[in-house]
Amino acid sequence: MANKHKGEVELQVGDSTYVMRLSVNALCNLESALDRPKDDIFADLASGKVRINTLRAITHAALVCQHPEVNLEVAGDIMAKAGMGLVVEKLTEAVTAAFPVEAKVADKNPK
Repeated sequence: MANKHKGEVELQVGDSTYVMRLSVNALCNLESALDRPKDDIFADLASGKVRINTLRAITHAALVCQHPEVNLEVAGDIMAKAGMGLVVEKLTEAVTAAFPVEAKVADKNPK
């Protein structure tokens, strides 16, 4: 079960439940894997113009914290089973959960 106070989000895929969390280590690994800062990565996610390999990398980073057995290929399989729309929705929740203060500031300062 996901603990929202720790920034965890549940992803239900068939009979399996995965816990997604963008921890500091997950974010560092994601930035290293994509050689891009988190703000750029998540801006792509928010825009809806995110590359599939970027989406898979974010999914992997969010899953591996609670599911260390998940590699990139397994993350891709989970994405395929869940559907892209649900994965993007849950990743967006995980990003918001990882940065709750930034999310509140963004809500107060609409562009």
